[in-house]
Amino acid sequence: MGKKKAETRVLDYLMTQITNGKLTPKMKLNEVDVALELNVSRSPVRAAFKKLESLGYLEIRPNKGAFVREKNLTQQEFIDRMQVFELLFSQYMFDVERWEQIFSEEKILPLTEKLTEVQKTEEQEYLIKDLLTEILIFQKNHYYRELMMTIVDEFLAADFSRYSIRQADLMSLFIKFLSSIVSNLLLRKYAYARKEIRLFVNRVSLQLLDKQEIIQNKYQS
Repeated sequence: MGKKKAETRVLDYLMTQITNGKLTPKMKLNEVDVALELNVSRSPVRAAFKKLESLGYLEIRPNKGAFVREKNLTQQEFIDRMQVFELLFSQYMFDVERWEQIFSEEKILPLTEKLTEVQKTEEQEYLIKDLLTEILIFQKNHYYRELMMTIVDEFLAADFSRYSIRQADLMSLFIKFLSSIVSNLLLRKYAYARKEIRLFVNRVSLQLLDKQEIIQNKYQS
């Protein structure tokens, strides 16, 4: 197995473990244990740890090891996540256009229509994840796909009440964003889709930049 492929495999594994809660905040990770678990050398594990630290999922303490970070984000960290989402999603739109992929209207349109109709937050969150999964169906890079889904999970789980920002308003903004993306994808207007991604991230970022406190993630409760 190539070094890059091994690193991606470790990243996928650890991201999944952190996202589904099997690796909990403050838990210490051991390079040797992870390497043995995945049957890889320590080098790709070490590289994956550094990558996850740069993304804010791990904290590497000198002479102590790597620890899963508390799931709360500062304003800037959250904005950074959204900008990563924008970059990955925009690149995906370029790729879809280049690959001349055609999305299934029968799959994504009913999900979009249902999403605009339901009122309960829990139902909206499930539908958002299902719809995004269908939108990302042509993403060949598993790590990028998982990273985008993880960022969306963080967005949906974040508690903005301390900012006097209503989560319902941001949820509505996200639903409108996805609806617009679907419309543009079905019409193959990829440039418009990329513009919608940029506008959405800018709107969210501007709202958060007006505030001064830390985003408390519901995962922590």
